[in-house]
Amino acid sequence: MGFLEKLLRVAGSGHHSKSGYRHGHGRSREPACAAPTEVARCTACTEPLLPNARFCAKCGVSLTPRACAACKAPLAIGARFCGSCGVTVAA
Repeated sequence: MGFLEKLLRVAGSGHHSKSGYRHGHGRSREPACAAPTEVARCTACTEPLLPNARFCAKCGVSLTPRACAACKAPLAIGARFCGSCGVTVAA
């Protein structure tokens, strides 16, 4: 094997050769939607929630965010008391 052939063989076996190419510097060629997604669950009954649902299909709890009547802080879904001021939340 000549000097030039050895040089080309060594140069061809490097980072960007067909056998050593790693899909664009570590990035996968798989589509972004191929990764498994977590399902949102109801905080009251843990039932899987349907996309764009406003209420849980199993227990009926409202899934739209509410605010405390006293301090206007956002309330967690299913909260009985405000986390900011402690006021009892009306059902």
